[in-house]
Amino acid sequence: MNKSIENQTNSSVNERLIDLVVFIVSLLFYSITLQHGVTGIESPGDTAKFQYIGSILGVPHSPGYPLYVIINWFWSHIPLQISQATKINLLSAFFAAGTLTLFRHTLTYLKATRTVSLIATAGLALSRLFWMRSTEASPGAMSYFLVSLLLFFLIRWSVNKQKFDLWGSIIITFIAAWHTPLCLWLTPLTIIYIISVKPAAWKKSSTWLACIIGLAIGLGIYSFIYIRSHQGALILEYVRQNTSVKRVFLMALNVQFWGNYFKANPKIIFIYRFPQLISEACRQLTYAGVFLGVIGIIFLFLKRIRIAVFFTIALIAAFLFKAHIYSINLTGEYWLFFMLAAYLAGVGLQWIWNYKKSAGIILSIIYAALILLSTAKYNRDLLIRQNELDIETLLLICPEGVNFLADDYYTWREILQYYNFTNPYIKKRKIKLQDKLNLHDGSTNFFIANTIKKQLDEANVSYVPVSSNETAVLYIIGKLK
Repeated sequence: MNKSIENQTNSSVNERLIDLVVFIVSLLFYSITLQHGVTGIESPGDTAKFQYIGSILGVPHSPGYPLYVIINWFWSHIPLQISQATKINLLSAFFAAGTLTLFRHTLTYLKATRTVSLIATAGLALSRLFWMRSTEASPGAMSYFLVSLLLFFLIRWSVNKQKFDLWGSIIITFIAAWHTPLCLWLTPLTIIYIISVKPAAWKKSSTWLACIIGLAIGLGIYSFIYIRSHQGALILEYVRQNTSVKRVFLMALNVQFWGNYFKANPKIIFIYRFPQLISEACRQLTYAGVFLGVIGIIFLFLKRIRIAVFFTIALIAAFLFKAHIYSINLTGEYWLFFMLAAYLAGVGLQWIWNYKKSAGIILSIIYAALILLSTAKYNRDLLIRQNELDIETLLLICPEGVNFLADDYYTWREILQYYNFTNPYIKKRKIKLQDKLNLHDGSTNFFIANTIKKQLDEANVSYVPVSSNETAVLYIIGKLK
């Protein structure tokens, strides 16, 4: 009896040590491959926005991400001798390390061994979308973390039936729902899952208290948008100064982007986008990862049907919830589908190990090799990050009031906003941004982008390089006043 307790204690300590190692190694890895400076790859304008929005407690586009903005504000005040942009990028790395730690530990409750859980964790860690969002400023890394925390509590509760895990899963469900509409459907799904596992749980007042607490925390955090609008926040998108409660509620439902919804009909969804989803899943998790994911869901249906139904509905919803919309980067909208598939890949790999150890070893080697091959082939640009839009030194030489010609108005607007809030010298120059060249008002125009250079060449408009650094050249059109 005592020996059994001792073995369980040692196992628990060893698991905590492994979790600590996973967290530290992940944080170091993403810190080394961190985007240094302003903007990023997936959405340069949004990245620049989230690099300054927290420091001024502003309100970004729908759904507002108030919890992320608040945490961003606290993080921005950590005294690190790095730029504001790099510091906020580091916040994503921190959330990513936490996500991978929870991901691996959750797999152990699905009976995965340490070896299998570490291989599956590496598959998620090195998938391109997860890696990218782990090294650039955005609420995306926090979304991964909240979902991984929810699944950790929910699956551990289904194994141990501890009240703390039940309460944690309910509270995190409501917080995640207020964080992003993509997680909104997790609320009824979690409630249904709890009913299917232990219906009696809903007869207890403590369960309903957890719901009230979760809802109150979610609403309390979201009231930040209403409060900031009445305090005169400097950056407000969709909401205005002294906004109404109704408008804040509509922002939570992503009303700003309703015009992008239902752009694709069922034919497009199932004939074009579903095959695209599978193809992209093979790119994100490799063909071996997708194969193991299919094996994983089959195994769960045979052994743990409730968890299998939960994952199946979640996968379908994660796809259909975004498949009908117009998005510049539709692949990024499927992040939750890829994450759930990564869990299933770990379950599938473990099942093969249990069925036949030699087959498990071979598949583990193949999966690990394909992960490394995919990284070398598709993610080389993420290994050593170069800041392609590092323009601070060039903006510093711009005279006051000049026009800056941009090829992507939204991105450059956010870049200038970042520098206006973080660099008082650039703010004093009052640089004006425009996306159309006017040669008839006698103004001075500057530009950097090669796309504009090409347009000017085709129009036979002359320009002169005035300064450069390692990543960009600043050109001038017209004469300095």
